[in-house]
Amino acid sequence: MFDTYTDIFNQRGQLYHQAMVEYPLARQAEFETAIALLKLSPHLTICDVPSGGGYLQEFVTVPDIKFYSVETSAEFARQTHTFEANTTLLCESIADISLLDSTVDRVVSLAGLHHVVDQIAFYREARRILKPGGLLVVADVRAGSGVDKFLDGFVDRHSSMGHQGKFLDKTTPAAIAQCGFEIAVARPYAYTWRFSDPAAMARYCQLMFGLDQADQATVLQGIERCLGYRVNEDGCQMNWELFCIQAVNPELGDRL
Repeated sequence: MFDTYTDIFNQRGQLYHQAMVEYPLARQAEFETAIALLKLSPHLTICDVPSGGGYLQEFVTVPDIKFYSVETSAEFARQTHTFEANTTLLCESIADISLLDSTVDRVVSLAGLHHVVDQIAFYREARRILKPGGLLVVADVRAGSGVDKFLDGFVDRHSSMGHQGKFLDKTTPAAIAQCGFEIAVARPYAYTWRFSDPAAMARYCQLMFGLDQADQATVLQGIERCLGYRVNEDGCQMNWELFCIQAVNPELGDRL
C-alpha cells in the first residue's frame, strides 16, 4: 500500500484520468456542489488543491476565472488540461504553495485531502494565500459514512494498493477555525454519481479506485452493500456524499 497522495496517484492517476475521460459527467453534481459553495463572480482567482487532472474548472461557467492548479502527483499533472487562463503549479507539498500571501480569492479542495496526513498544515497555507474575505471550501469524505465504508472497506480489500483515508469528522470545523477561519457552512451533502447503466458504473469505479481484484459483479455487490444505487428510465444513479465546509478568511479588521 502507498502512504501518500503523491505515491498513490503517481501509480493510479492515469486510470483515474481514464475514468474521468470516459465518463466526464458522472460526478457533475459533486463538482457543482463545490462550485456553489465557492460563490463565484467574474474575475476571481481560484487555487484548486490538490487539483488532480483539473476537472473542477470544466464545470465552472462564470467567465474570466483564473485557476491555479496545485498538484503534487507528476502523473496527475501530466494529465491536466491546459486552459488559456489557467496556471498549473507542481509543488512538493500542498503546505508550501508557490504563491505570495493574499494572492487568491478562493481555495478549494475536493475529495483529495483524505490522502493527506497533515491537513492542518494545508489549512494554514490556505489562509496564508487567501485574500482577506476570501473563501476556503473543503469537500471530502465524512468519517463513519457509507462512502467511508466503501473506500476503507470494500476498496481497501479489492485494490492491490489498498485504501486508508484520513476522513473529515466532527472535529474538522474546529480545527479549521483554530487556523484563523470563520466557519460558515459545515454539513454533509448527499447526491448521486450518474451513469447510463450498472456496467458503466462498475467500470468507472474499477478505473477510479484501482479495483484490480474485483470483477464487475463483485463491484456491483460492494456498491449496493455500502452505498446503494438505483436504475430507472434516467439511467443508473449511485449514492454518494461528501462533508462540505465553507470557511471565511476574516477581513483584516476582524482578525485577532
